[in-house]
Amino acid sequence: MEFEAHNKGISCLVMLSEGTLLSGGERDRKICAWDSLQNYKKITEIKLPENSGGVRTIYPQRPGRNDGNIYVGTTRNNILEGSLQRRFNQVIFGHGRQLWGLAAHPEDELFATAGHDKNIALWRRHKLIWTSSVGYECISLAFHPFGSALAAGSSEGHLIVINAETGSTMLTLRVCGSPLNCLEYNQIGDMVAIGSQNGSIYLFRVSRDGFSYKRVNKIRGSQPLTHLDWSIDSCHLQTATIDFDLLFWDVKALSPERSPVAMKDIKWVTHNCVVGFMVGGMWSNRYYSAQNTLITTATRSTQHDMIASGDADGYLRLFRYPCITPRAEFAEAKVYSGTIACGRFLYGNRSLVTVGGTDASLMIWELADE
Repeated sequence: MEFEAHNKGISCLVMLSEGTLLSGGERDRKICAWDSLQNYKKITEIKLPENSGGVRTIYPQRPGRNDGNIYVGTTRNNILEGSLQRRFNQVIFGHGRQLWGLAAHPEDELFATAGHDKNIALWRRHKLIWTSSVGYECISLAFHPFGSALAAGSSEGHLIVINAETGSTMLTLRVCGSPLNCLEYNQIGDMVAIGSQNGSIYLFRVSRDGFSYKRVNKIRGSQPLTHLDWSIDSCHLQTATIDFDLLFWDVKALSPERSPVAMKDIKWVTHNCVVGFMVGGMWSNRYYSAQNTLITTATRSTQHDMIASGDADGYLRLFRYPCITPRAEFAEAKVYSGTIACGRFLYGNRSLVTVGGTDASLMIWELADE
């Protein structure tokens, strides 16, 4: 027996207990019901909303019961619940494409994520607070120190400023024509530094609690930048490049620091750079199971006593800070199949959030005493 069911490929088939066959279409976003007791006569069909994505998988909410309620997993990493007799509601939101942007709120256990699906989301642990479609693929995120504004850097060189309470877009600025790989506010929140794929750092004066921006300077560089930290006095920046070089910059002189050794005792507001004087023990550690480990993300606790790292092989490790010796001990876990794109401690340092880059996964970790 053969009959046309969907316009394109059929992603899943589920036989319910009463003899109804459900088929899901990945491209046409349709779920069709067929009566197996009447030579697979079509009973009805429903089409999912476009923003939900196509059908990837279907599962009955209560297997064995004839109520028709099902869960639907979609191609955009959402999970819906409903039936063919009523509309479907979203119960789980997920980013549908690569997920690189992550930022932790400075005063609450909130965090934000931003992905290539052009969505930015605010979460309170496992609970979704809001999502906002911004129209650009976002790859970097940072909260203003007051927590009222959220800044995102796009792969096309735009800076998007969002109201952190409502999710509404307040401002969009064209910074340059290259991806904005990293951005950070200084400690008092009156400046933001943006590191670009073209190697330059763009400096903006910030006012009105993070909602007003004026471009003031540009520090020219040549190597693509991936991570960035402010000094506590806002006079210097440290950056990591795509080749894992550590560069220091004089913000007032708008030039590279001529004596990097002189920067050894500088205090940094954050330590997101994967290389540095105080994190050398994360590299070539004698206890690693594999050699030539590439550290792709780092985050230091606000109490300056822990630092977490993620690498290109999917390992998440927790060290004591400072981490100087290659004999530094650590706790580790591997749950990602590839690169860990970013990790951040949440407010209070009791939890850690990580995002998986190409696999778009988002995970929350609880720090437990052993």
